Formats: sequence, structure tokens, C-alpha cells
Amino acid sequence: MAKLSDILRERTQEIYSSKKSTEEAIKRKKQERKGKDQERKQIYTEIARKKEQARTIKGEKKSAENELDAIQQQLEELEQKRMELMDLIFDLQHEQEEMEREKTSLEDGIKEDEEDLRKLEGEIRVLDREIESLMHKRNGLEKMLNDEARHSMEEYIKGLERQLVKMMEVAPEIEQARNAYRALMKAKDEDPEIREKWEAREEWKHIYEIAQVQAVRETARIEVEKKNKEIEEAFPGSLSIEKIEENESVIFELYYFEKDEGCLVVFMPVTCEVWNSISEGETGIREELAARVFWSFACIDEASYDIRYGFPALIIPNTPSSISLSIEFPNEKKAEFFLERLPDFILEAITGVN
Repeated sequence: MAKLSDILRERTQEIYSSKKSTEEAIKRKKQERKGKDQERKQIYTEIARKKEQARTIKGEKKSAENELDAIQQQLEELEQKRMELMDLIFDLQHEQEEMEREKTSLEDGIKEDEEDLRKLEGEIRVLDREIESLMHKRNGLEKMLNDEARHSMEEYIKGLERQLVKMMEVAPEIEQARNAYRALMKAKDEDPEIREKWEAREEWKHIYEIAQVQAVRETARIEVEKKNKEIEEAFPGSLSIEKIEENESVIFELYYFEKDEGCLVVFMPVTCEVWNSISEGETGIREELAARVFWSFACIDEASYDIRYGFPALIIPNTPSSISLSIEFPNEKKAEFFLERLPDFILEAITGVN
């Protein structure tokens, strides 16, 4: 059976890759937006500087006009100084023209800056929409990862339940073979004819195992099969027990997390479907397995059972120094469990807590 980590890796590898690409795109877009904000701030500063400069020039222009009026008034009163003042007027007019051209140039620059600002703000709005879209995509990918993590946990528990059910389903066949074998052993002790067949079978088996000559081994094999057939006719299935591995022990993982200090929540190899069917009084091989699980795990002091985040769980309020969990089946097979801490990612997915 595939491990939980393998199942999770297979189901989430592509999503992890997509999420990583999305996170990198978000980082690039945010860095680009930061640069645009800095550029916008610089333009605002430049506009303010140019507007202040325009106001200064306007004030200087007004001062020049006032001075020109004064000179013209003096010209009427002081005709003798007209030529000198005319030169001064010419200079002031030239300066005024220069300031007008400079003011016009500044106003044109302000219009261009304002147009650049409108364009930049439009680009910023586009970046904001792109960032919002990427964040929405990232949230969707995170939800997909959480869903796959929960489904991986469900798949693991169902797979574990199937394996345990399979171990139970062979129990009647093994028990029947064991009963036939016991009957054979009893008859061997009580019936001389059965004992003779059994001893002849064992002797031919020994010859088959030690013989070096192929013809002797073949003769021994035929005789063993002949005795096996005679014994099986009298005690059907009695020899099949020799082919069954008794006292077989299989080890499985059960996942847990620590809810509070010293309190463990162990997810059991039981599905919610079976949990509900037991509550409704239904019986079957899966319900029988669940009953064996509950009974076997009841050895832990103060332990209880409940549904935790959609999964049947064993609640252990005071964690003992050592925990031994196992299930023994009638066929003498045994399922042993060791506790493995649930990966944080899956815990966050099924609990919804980051």
C-alpha cells in the first residue's frame, strides 16, 4: 500500500509548482508597483516645484509691469531722460518676453507631466487588478492543496481499512483448515490406520528431502502426493494449514496530532461511513472490523472515541509514556500500529487552522 507521503506528493506536486510560480509572479508585480509608486511621487514633487517657480515668475512679471508704468510716468515728466529710460524700457520688455516664454514652457511641461501622471495611474490600476487576480488564483490553489490533503487522508484511511478487512476475510478459511488439522492429529493418535498413513507420509517426505538420486526423489514425491490425497479425502483441508503462515504480524501507521498539552488525537482505521452505519445498527465485515478496533484500543486509560475534523478518532487525554495499539484476528494474524505525527500541512488542511 502506498504511504500517505507518496499519495500526497503525487497528488500535490503539480499544484505546488503552480503555487510557487504564482507566488513569484505576485512578488514581481508588487516590486513593479513599488517602483511605479516611487515614480509617481517624483512626478508630484516635480509638478509642485514647477508650479512654485511659475508663481514666482508671475510675481516677478507683475513687478516688472509696475516698474514699467512708473518709468512711463517719469518719461512724461522727465522728457530729458527719455532716451536713457527708453533703453531701460527696452531691457525690461526683453526680460518680460523671456519670462513669458519661460512661463509658457513651464506650463507646457506641467501639461506633459500631468499626462504622464494620468498614464502612470492607469498602469498602477492595471497592476492592482493583476495582483488581485493573482492573489485570487493563489487562494484557489491553496484551497485545491487543502482539498487534496484531506482526500489523501481519506484515501489512506480507506486503504488501511481495506487491508485490515482483507486480513479478517481469510479467517473462516484458516479456522476451517485448523479444525481439520486438529481432527487429523486426534485421529492419528487414536486410529492405527491413520497413524500408519501419516508416518508413511512423513517418512517419504524425509526421503524426498535427503535423496540425491533424481529417480528416488521422484518416487518419494509421488508417494507423498499419494498419502496427501488419502489424508485429504478423509480430512478435507487438513494439510492446507501447512501452507498458511500463522502468527503473521503486519505493521501499519496511525497518524495523530497533539490537541492540547498531553492530549493526543489519533485517527483510527475507520471511515465516517462505517461510524454512521454502526450508529444506525448496521452489521457487516467493515462494522465488525470497527468493533474490533474500538475493543482493542479500549485498553488505554481514559481514552474515548469521537469525530474530529471529519474523521473517527481516538482521544487520549493523558498521554502514557508508551502506547501499544494492535488488533488480533481469529486466524491468529495480528495488526500492529505505531503512531506517526500528522504532517503540519495535512493538519492545517483538515482543521482549517494555519
